[in-house]
Amino acid sequence: MVGKAGQLHVPPIREGEAPAEPGPARKIAARQEPRPPIDPRAPDYSNEDVEVSVEAPGDEVASRAAEVLEKKGYRGEGILIALPSSWCFSASVQTGDLPRNDRKAMAYRLEEKLPVAAEAVVADFVVRQGGEGLGVSAKLDPMKALIDALEGRGVAVQSVVPAALLSAQGVEAGASENPVFLLLSNPIFGSDVVEIVTLEGGQPSHWATVPAARGDVQLHLDMLSMSLSGKPRVETLGVGAEIAAALGRYSSEVKSREEDVVTLMVSAAGEMLGGRRRAWVEFRRGALAVGDRLRLYRKQLNAALAAGVALMLGLSAAMFARERRYVGVETTANQQVVDAFREQFPGWEVPANVRAVIDSEHRKAAMASTASGAPGLKGRSAVETFKGVLAQLPTEGKTSIRKMTFEDSAFEVEGLVKSYEQLDGIVAAARKAGMEVPAPESRKNAEGYWDFTLHGALPEGQGQGGQKSADEVAKGGGE
Repeated sequence: MVGKAGQLHVPPIREGEAPAEPGPARKIAARQEPRPPIDPRAPDYSNEDVEVSVEAPGDEVASRAAEVLEKKGYRGEGILIALPSSWCFSASVQTGDLPRNDRKAMAYRLEEKLPVAAEAVVADFVVRQGGEGLGVSAKLDPMKALIDALEGRGVAVQSVVPAALLSAQGVEAGASENPVFLLLSNPIFGSDVVEIVTLEGGQPSHWATVPAARGDVQLHLDMLSMSLSGKPRVETLGVGAEIAAALGRYSSEVKSREEDVVTLMVSAAGEMLGGRRRAWVEFRRGALAVGDRLRLYRKQLNAALAAGVALMLGLSAAMFARERRYVGVETTANQQVVDAFREQFPGWEVPANVRAVIDSEHRKAAMASTASGAPGLKGRSAVETFKGVLAQLPTEGKTSIRKMTFEDSAFEVEGLVKSYEQLDGIVAAARKAGMEVPAPESRKNAEGYWDFTLHGALPEGQGQGGQKSADEVAKGGGE
């Protein structure tokens, strides 16, 4: 936090400062509100002064400031830089005829009252109702050099605001329908100046830095009073007795406040950095905007991503281990099947698919057992079932067969017929062949034909003692 020329104050670790205009010497004063240490390893919060040469460039100032912040326990939190008034320009601008929130147009309107080009400054505006606004700007190059130097040393600059407006924003002036003249004086602004901030509707409408002389302050307040619509209220903070005594002519309500300016600045800065308050004027925009808005949380995000990668690697390793285990189990089971095959069929060549061969042998054994116990079906095969069913198919109409599967005692037919009556004929034909045929699965397609799937099987127990042959059933000799 920059104070008067030659001093840079570092209050609690969430606030940071930038160098002011060259003075006799630049002095970095590290300050911290006293608080009890959390543990023996807690940082030392005692005061510390660091002298910086007048010719020191911004890089050196940033380096020394980073050292002070590190000694105070800084761990990458966002800081706020408060600029001295000598670095800033302010002027009232008319915004009623400009597009809403068109800051570029407002910057060119402000340029008319600045000694520099609009491209050489960074500006922000406090726009009020009625088409009037307060424009505040600061030179771009020195601020950019300082911010880049601080960011390069790991100091996250989150906000850049004028010190005087930061102090004024820390003052709780209270709600008032009338304008408020706020006069601030403190060595942090300079020993011979008074900051005058005019508040209307809780927002600044005018800001000026004037010499700390009674005549200069009165002259400025006289000019301000001419443009105000109501009787102002006056509040002072650190103003000398001679100036304070001359303020009664502007208001019957003159309040002298006792708060410390630095404390107010630290309080307001803490609320801004914590997102609980928005700065009236913020220079961390445009050419000075934060490149990575997540940089304050980048370490945590990187840690979370690293943890996620580690978790995925762990899961992958676990799944790979399980896969190898299952491969081992499968290999052992296959070897057991091969050994059992060689034991049951000595001299046979081990086929590529042992299970298929074994299943085929089981079916053969089952067919042999059925044939030996069912004289009527001895020697029956899938070919006979095929011939028996097809021989009974009706000759009327065309039938398209897509798929046929015939076994020794069952069949399945998939096809297409033009009418459902044809399908009834196919079902009747299969039943004439001695098959038990349930109702077919059928549906009418978009072309008007019937798709069907027909299943059939020999009656359970066919061929046992007392069962009749398929021809006898077809002649009506069944039960």
